Amino acid sequence: MKTLSIAALLLFTIALVGCATTGSTTKAPLDPAQADVQVMIKGMSCPQCANNIKDIMERVDGVDQARVDLGAGRVLIAFTEGNPISEDELVLAVKDAGFTPGEVSYKNEKGGRQ
Repeated sequence: MKTLSIAALLLFTIALVGCATTGSTTKAPLDPAQADVQVMIKGMSCPQCANNIKDIMERVDGVDQARVDLGAGRVLIAFTEGNPISEDELVLAVKDAGFTPGEVSYKNEKGGRQ
């Protein structure tokens, strides 16, 4: 009986709070063609890793939206208008998240290298 109660409480808590890896976002999904920059990331192995990278990247000043492609090992970044970010800032954010940054490639001139 005690095990059943704990299981029911756990299910209720997950339903109430939600799983960390299935949270919803108010922004429309980022289209890779609209991304300003792509950062390859080594060491991501699960949805929680992807969530951590997304959250940290979206805290960087000038990042409008980040979308992680776990299978490809990359994060796509869209900058806020008129606020480009240096490659060093993006690399530092990846390192701060505990991952190894790979190649950083700009998709168009909007982000521009600083």
